[in-house]
Amino acid sequence: MSDMIEQLKYHGASDVVLAVSALCARHQYLQSLVSCVDMIIPVPLHPVRFRERGFNQSEYIAHAIGSVVGVPVVCSVLVRNKKTKQQAMLSLQERKENVVDAFVCIDSDMVRGRRVVLVDDVLTSASTVDACAVSLKKAGVQSVYVLTLARG
Repeated sequence: MSDMIEQLKYHGASDVVLAVSALCARHQYLQSLVSCVDMIIPVPLHPVRFRERGFNQSEYIAHAIGSVVGVPVVCSVLVRNKKTKQQAMLSLQERKENVVDAFVCIDSDMVRGRRVVLVDDVLTSASTVDACAVSLKKAGVQSVYVLTLARG
């Protein structure tokens, strides 16, 4: 799985990851988790990183899963407002510090009282998803669940 995600992130090989994401979404456990939420939110990239890469791998994964389980994917409410270093190059403490205040929810009306699944490609230290969850909870999200394809 890690090799596939690396191919997606650094070489744009979306077809394999989309297929795996869709296959994972058919798993009974995942379906029961996602069936109790209101929306799926992918971890956003900073606009500079998005322009460099040309896509957001977490959005690919979220859309593949959302299309199978029938839950809407909302990409516009959570933004990365701080350009951070790549987490893969940092220590655990540096990862936590790197993403402090890096995300903001720009539409609290859309998420207030909702249950969301936050989707990222890889979970290593959980610093990124924790920072996203803090922002979403500040905006009034009732519950944040995290879904990743791999553990780093």
